[in-house]
Amino acid sequence: ADGVYCLLTKCSGETKAVDVSGWSTAEGGNIQQWTYNGYACQQFRFEAVGGSSSSSTTTTKAASTTAATTKAASTTAASTTTTKYMFNPSKGLSNSYFTAAGSISTDKGTAKVNGSTLSSCLKMDSKGSIKFTTKSNNAKLTVYVSGKKSGSALKVNGSEKLTSIGTSVEAKTMTLGNAGTYEITKGTNETYIFYVIVEEGASSSSSTTTTKASSTATTTKSSSTTTKSSSTTTKSSSSTTQSSQTASSGDIYVSPNGKSSASGSSSDPMDITTAISKIAAGKTIWCQSGTYKLSKTILISESNSGKSGAYKKISNINGGTVTFDFTGMSEEGSNRGFVLDGSYWYFYGVDITGAGDNGMLLSGDNNIIEMCQFYANHDTGLQLSRYNTNYSSVSQWPSNNLIKNCTSYNNKDDATAENADGFAAKLTCGNGNVFDGCIAYCNSDDGWDLYAKPATGSIGVVTIKNCVAFGNGKLTNGQGSANGDMNGFKLGGSNGQCPTPHVVQNCLAFYNGATGFTDNGNGGALKMSNCTAVDNGKYDSSKANFMCYRTSSSASYSNLLSFYTGSVPASDKFLGKMSNTVYAYKGTGYYKISSGSFSGSVSKQSSTFSISKSDFKSVSLSGYSSGKYATNYHKVLRNSDGSINMGGLFQYKTSGIGSSL
Repeated sequence: ADGVYCLLTKCSGETKAVDVSGWSTAEGGNIQQWTYNGYACQQFRFEAVGGSSSSSTTTTKAASTTAATTKAASTTAASTTTTKYMFNPSKGLSNSYFTAAGSISTDKGTAKVNGSTLSSCLKMDSKGSIKFTTKSNNAKLTVYVSGKKSGSALKVNGSEKLTSIGTSVEAKTMTLGNAGTYEITKGTNETYIFYVIVEEGASSSSSTTTTKASSTATTTKSSSTTTKSSSTTTKSSSSTTQSSQTASSGDIYVSPNGKSSASGSSSDPMDITTAISKIAAGKTIWCQSGTYKLSKTILISESNSGKSGAYKKISNINGGTVTFDFTGMSEEGSNRGFVLDGSYWYFYGVDITGAGDNGMLLSGDNNIIEMCQFYANHDTGLQLSRYNTNYSSVSQWPSNNLIKNCTSYNNKDDATAENADGFAAKLTCGNGNVFDGCIAYCNSDDGWDLYAKPATGSIGVVTIKNCVAFGNGKLTNGQGSANGDMNGFKLGGSNGQCPTPHVVQNCLAFYNGATGFTDNGNGGALKMSNCTAVDNGKYDSSKANFMCYRTSSSASYSNLLSFYTGSVPASDKFLGKMSNTVYAYKGTGYYKISSGSFSGSVSKQSSTFSISKSDFKSVSLSGYSSGKYATNYHKVLRNSDGSINMGGLFQYKTSGIGSSL
């Protein structure tokens, strides 16, 4: 049958799959077993290469050119443009594409999906939800679901879209709208979700074209010859493409020694600044490996934009190391590396270092920054804020940007060591911005900073999911004054004057100089789920793992986990509604709250909750010793697709509580 398949290995209990190592497109690329994720590197199409038919049909891959000169049918396979993302409750509440909340049930019947019998389901009651972000329009959603009663329904973004759900499991489908964030929640009656599939990147499974001709047919594909596709590999959770070099007409090559007068071919590359001014929407700037020595800010102006479905892209070539090096810039607020004020740009797999201020100021809309590194800049590695100071409203500020699988470290402002964060979305930042799968470590100030101030008012809601912050406050070599705020995730500011209900899901904070997660005075109703904080307060033991006590009483916290490998030096603080959370209490240990609320300070219970280092899969970070970090964590802590793999570090062995990365 037509379609794309993943091959799950029985010896792993169907938790691992056959995987193309490193997303390789080269001949001789390696095949390995890897944790099942459903990405394109684990997707395969089975295609017939022989049979009894004598048909003169000419079959080609997606973008190949047929040599037929007679009437022949050419079928274009969709495997080069369609990517499927799967959510299976039996494998946990979160993966790199989906984030879910609620409880898992195993007594609601079974579902037959792709030949497997599934008995675990997500209970869709008032606490159940599944959230994901599409990067292509008109994605197809399929939900395998049953209802507690006939006539049940599920809501998608607040409206009942999947209706007439019966008491037996059935597949409900719908076509989503524009690219963006979607959330499935309870509609009429309680329901049970066994499996979810989102298909992105194509509106149909295949297309057929017929070419008339005047002479004998010529077959371009046989059992021994395959015409290769010229299309690129679909990258995870976006409709844009991975970095395998597949140049097309209109693409431009650049090199560290490229010239403005060059043609932009691979043998006559341009310089990066000229290429940015010339590249058309839907085309790619291919960066040859090397260090690009730069002394001035590269401004991508608001007028220099791609468009929906046709990004302007800057990419490495086949995973090569591309470094945009601004070392030598003086430390000054205007000396940023890149200012991305345009929209619909896609940066893939490049490093930005040495800027006199931000490595990148991201001030446009609908951009994707993926697999990039920001390090040794003199202010925040990547910051979302306005560039045009005349823009005074949230609707004018940078919105709907995705920062995915990026790493930011060793950023430090020499003057005070109080300003350089790993990532920031602060002061003048719009709605719909998402950090997914990012790592911020060993920056002089915070890992993440979402600060807002009264002069400009509240910023838009920011979502941070599947992210890690550690070691912030000093650099990887242990040097630094610890003058910064030193938090892992700083989620606002200004003592209630600029409330914004930010969302934090499946994140991990450890070894930070101050707090792991702090509201920092954000009066908005924060929503935090499946987060773990361990051994924070490294340089200020009065700071607890969680300090979320100045937010709103409507804030919600679910499945959180606080832990210290030694004694408990500080009590966690919460304001809002709590569920299934383990919190720390100074001098006593830990308590677990199944359901309830706190008004600022946590309280003792009748009995403590027993938890120790042996309850975690791992408590040892590779390359860490006595406050120093000697490993390139962008490489060590990521899967082949770029998603984070912490190797079980501080992952609680009992599922359903804390982060799982």
